Amino acid sequence: MHDILPGIILTVILCASFGGTEATKKDIVFLIDTSGSIANSDVLQAVDFIYNVTKWLTIGPDDILVSVVTFDSTYDEKIKLKDYNSRAELLRNLKRLVYSKPDGGTQTDAALEFVRLNSFLSKNGGRLDANKTVVLLTDGQSSFPNKTLTQAELLKSVPNTEIFTIGIGSAVSGSNGEIRGISSDPDSYYVQHVDAFIYLCNVVPALVPKLDPLSKATAILNCPTPTTTTRSPSSGHLDIVFLIDTSGSIANSDVLQAVDFIYNVTKWLTIGPDDILVSVVTFDSTYDEKIKLKDYNSRAELLRNLKRLVYSKPDGGTQTDAALEFVRLNSFLSKNGGRLDANKTVVLLTDGQSSFPNKTLTQAELLKSVPNTEIFTIGIGSAVSGSNGEIRGISSDPDSYYVQHVDAFIYLCNVVPALVPKLDPLSKATAILNCPTPTTTTRSPSSGHLGWRSSTATPASQYQQIRTTRATPHHTEGEADIPLIVGVVLAGFAVLAAIGGGVIWMKRAYQVSPSKARQSDVPWTRQYNEAKEGQLNTKFNPASLR
Repeated sequence: MHDILPGIILTVILCASFGGTEATKKDIVFLIDTSGSIANSDVLQAVDFIYNVTKWLTIGPDDILVSVVTFDSTYDEKIKLKDYNSRAELLRNLKRLVYSKPDGGTQTDAALEFVRLNSFLSKNGGRLDANKTVVLLTDGQSSFPNKTLTQAELLKSVPNTEIFTIGIGSAVSGSNGEIRGISSDPDSYYVQHVDAFIYLCNVVPALVPKLDPLSKATAILNCPTPTTTTRSPSSGHLDIVFLIDTSGSIANSDVLQAVDFIYNVTKWLTIGPDDILVSVVTFDSTYDEKIKLKDYNSRAELLRNLKRLVYSKPDGGTQTDAALEFVRLNSFLSKNGGRLDANKTVVLLTDGQSSFPNKTLTQAELLKSVPNTEIFTIGIGSAVSGSNGEIRGISSDPDSYYVQHVDAFIYLCNVVPALVPKLDPLSKATAILNCPTPTTTTRSPSSGHLGWRSSTATPASQYQQIRTTRATPHHTEGEADIPLIVGVVLAGFAVLAAIGGGVIWMKRAYQVSPSKARQSDVPWTRQYNEAKEGQLNTKFNPASLR
């Protein structure tokens, strides 16, 4: 017994050392509205969207499984969770699905109830230890709104369950109360809106890491972006004014976060006299032009001086109307660096309703009436959400392109990758290092898979995926993962101790001379290393060396 004890210890230590990397599981149901208002081509676009999302996910019996359910007046489970255990098999069969012509009403309530009572059952492939995610795609209000919200609450009450909603078309916008009521909180994380099914491809890069934090999706090839009526296609010049609310409700630290946001956006832009110029204006009860368009003609110079700006303590009201008027009448003038042939963009950051809403909307319309002028609005905090009528009224159309919302100034960094290519189509920004994501109330704090963040590395092409090291739940990118480091060190010591103990055991078991023991160590060590590296199909068995 004493002779085999070290061998038993070796096996236990190796299992403990390498067993901790097993992935937590997730079951995802894509729920597609196929009611009468939807064309056949729209359904195909929805399936393409699911395909483009799924091809980036880690599909497998110990990772992510996918189901697809369609609904109108009834529902149809096209793919069960149990049907396909590999990504290749799932993708192949997604393209083979047959859909009947869209018809009937929009009984979202019945579809949500079906998913809750059926899709996640064990007999259909649901796993008791898996987190549960529903991604709803719909183009209109449900037939029975109250029932729909009730069923959504029942579904979200299931432990470790979350709902993403994607509204499509003019009948259901990001401000729609129903899709916000269906989704998990916060809306800024769980609700998306596009103007047509053809634009769903734009959602893929943002959705993929939320479903699988170890994956990053690149932009879809030939994915169209919403057309706008404000930009002149003939001019390469762009004058940008960042308009920052510094009223009394904003802390000094918030202003610094806003400046960091401008810095992180600007560092990706093509700054120069023949390209993009940047201005910064702050406002409360009055306004202050911190940087004029003419001040800095190089990116290095602009970035250096952004960090040197001095801001007075935030104070006063929120006279957004006066600030917008100032920008229109002053910021774009030639004497301040404005160029007649340049497109004009205003990026407004605000945390609250303006002091004079009617005046604000009037001034916004006057500013947007200037040829080749557009306004992006970023609402920050609970007082001004993505559904706020004022920030949507201020912004250019469509809202899905020009309006953003984050829950706090610290989360502004999440907007950078989406905003940069809208300002400078030749630039792509990666995720900001150590950028926090909003906390949610629906995710299980005990589950590693839902909370894990990925690194900022992206695939070299849209067809190539770079898998990154798994991080501890809710740690941001670039943070030192202390528990993981300690675990690796302890595992290393355990392996070394096990090898040493095994050598002693071999010597005792066979009572060989030191020279023979050294010879016998060689195949054992080689077999152990090969087993560790996964080069042998059989488990390491010292008895096989007899």
